[in-house]
Amino acid sequence: MGSYFLSLAVSVVAVVCAAAPVSSLSVNPFVEEETVMWQFNGDGSVAFYRTPFGTPAPDGCLVVIAGGHKGDRMDADSKFLAIRRSCDGGDSWTSSTFVSDDGAMTDGLSVGVVITDNVTKTMMILYGHCLHTCDPPFLYMIKSHDSGKTWGKPIDLSKQIHYSLFAPGPGYGIQKRYPPHAGRLIAC
Repeated sequence: MGSYFLSLAVSVVAVVCAAAPVSSLSVNPFVEEETVMWQFNGDGSVAFYRTPFGTPAPDGCLVVIAGGHKGDRMDADSKFLAIRRSCDGGDSWTSSTFVSDDGAMTDGLSVGVVITDNVTKTMMILYGHCLHTCDPPFLYMIKSHDSGKTWGKPIDLSKQIHYSLFAPGPGYGIQKRYPPHAGRLIAC
């Protein structure tokens, strides 16, 4: 089996745009530096890493999250959430932390959305579970109060949202800064 890897461009992505109408803009990004974040190592525990995304933590460090697939690359597979942190702009990274694991469930978790509450300095990951075969599926949230160094236990939000299916992500949520509803967290 080939060596599957997932890389993330960490440094500068330069985009030069001339002052011109939008229809004539030319965008030519380039990757200055690349870092392999997760790599299949053939030990049988991870078949593939998929759907990475990163965000700044309240302490200024970078937090990167991906779904680790245990069997194959399919959505309906057992998975876990893998997290790594860098506090030096991506020059070095912590070892992976695995914050949620769905066991051997074949319709496992869905990577989800990360949101930072800038008032309380709390990071949250919302993610779906059993999206393809459960009726209704589940929505969970895990929180970090220390900028992604540690994470709490999953909290089941399914009964609070009153929807038959809410599958956030993958990606980011936002926090409203201005009225009405300043401070509100939004995920989709």
